[in-house]
Amino acid sequence: MFIAIEEVRSVADVPCLSNICRFPHCDALGIKIRMNVTYHGTPKRYWESLDSSEPYVPADYPKDGFIHTTDGPEAISMTLTRFYKSNPEPFVLLHIDKDCVTSPIRYDDPAEIFPHIYGPLNRDAILAVEEIRRSSDGTFCKPLLKW
Repeated sequence: MFIAIEEVRSVADVPCLSNICRFPHCDALGIKIRMNVTYHGTPKRYWESLDSSEPYVPADYPKDGFIHTTDGPEAISMTLTRFYKSNPEPFVLLHIDKDCVTSPIRYDDPAEIFPHIYGPLNRDAILAVEEIRRSSDGTFCKPLLKW
């Protein structure tokens, strides 16, 4: 299929809010751009209990003062298992576009694997929410990331 230059320009001129285009035309044009994504796990029941029109704030935010997030599938599995293996409830994984987060983000660990979001998480920075699989002993499985 051939696409006229005028068509490409008009589609490509749609502004993207981050370094990844969230519009269907990117897939149609074969555009693959690496995203700046981090992840946050939370109990599914808690997530579903929140008002979806309000920014996301985890239950531990008042105690911690920030939102814990994790970069990379190995670190996600390791971190969730370390802190929540004994919690049998289902968990969801929030895929967060760091370039769209309006609160300050800072890596407080030397390896820069665990960014902290210092404020509420604006909902438009959440790319996807999916249930994360677990093994029978409660270990969180490494997620298959699409970003």
